[in-house]
Order: sequence, then structure tokens, then C-alpha cells
Amino acid sequence: MHFDMSSIMELVFTLLSTVLTYYGSKHLKSKSVQHTVSIVKELALHATNAAEQMSKNKVMSSDDKKEFAVNFVTNALNDLGINLSDNMVESFIESAVSLFNKNKPSKLSTMIKKQQENSQHTNQ
Repeated sequence: MHFDMSSIMELVFTLLSTVLTYYGSKHLKSKSVQHTVSIVKELALHATNAAEQMSKNKVMSSDDKKEFAVNFVTNALNDLGINLSDNMVESFIESAVSLFNKNKPSKLSTMIKKQQENSQHTNQ
């Protein structure tokens, strides 16, 4: 049986490029998901903070805060071409509200800054 070395090398390179493409796309997809999650978290924190401030300043009733936050995040995500279900957006909002309630409002801006820094590190 005669093996042509160039055919074997071509097969090896094809196989290697296929494997690298597969694992590379998995890695990029993972980073993309992480980036999307950090964007949604950041938007939810901003929306929650804005809703709390508007409620505190009597610009909106406290009953309207969740609707405002969900609409804010959903519209911002749509502008970025990111589609999430209403239930997912509401979950992120509830998480942000929980963080807001656990921390003093003055600490929320620090939390937002940390989230932004983490988002920038994820993009690199």
C-alpha cells in the first residue's frame, strides 16, 4: 500500500482546522453569552436604580416601577439586537431589585461601576 505524503498532510491539516474551528467557535460563543449576561445585568441595575429614584421623587408610583424597568431593559436589548423572553428580563430585574434592597442605594452606584468593569474585562 502506497501513501502519498502530501495527501496525508492535507488530511491532517483539514482535520486540525476542523477541530480548531469547532473549539474556537465554542469558546467565542461562551464569551458572547457571558458578554450578553453582563449587559443584561448592567441594564437591570440601571433600570432598577432609575425606577427607585423616580418613585422616590414621586415621578412614578411604586406600582409602576417593575413595568418601567422591564420595558427599559427590553427596549435597550432590542436596540442592541438581543432578544430575551419577558420572563428572563423579569428575572434579571428581580435579581437587581434584590441587590438593591440588600445594599444601601449609595452602594448601588459602586455595584454598577464594578459590573461595568467586569463587563469590560469579559470583552477583552
